Amino acid sequence: MKMQRSFIIALFFVVTLLTNSAQAAPDEYDDSQSNPLRVTAYLFYPVGWLAEWTIFRPFHFLVSATPPLEAFWS
Repeated sequence: MKMQRSFIIALFFVVTLLTNSAQAAPDEYDDSQSNPLRVTAYLFYPVGWLAEWTIFRPFHFLVSATPPLEAFWS
């Protein structure tokens, strides 16, 4: 039973890889991919994500989800 399950999983991955490699072609490079604003956005995205999850979401929880503090913030 275990051998049959492993074979089915392996067959699934082989079929998936073969069908994706036939359809997927590399994108042609265009000059907009090197736009300085895009490169800057790629660099600042992790900073924004970290600030959202460590600063802004907890602050939003404090000011909106706690009824005892609601009167203080309103």
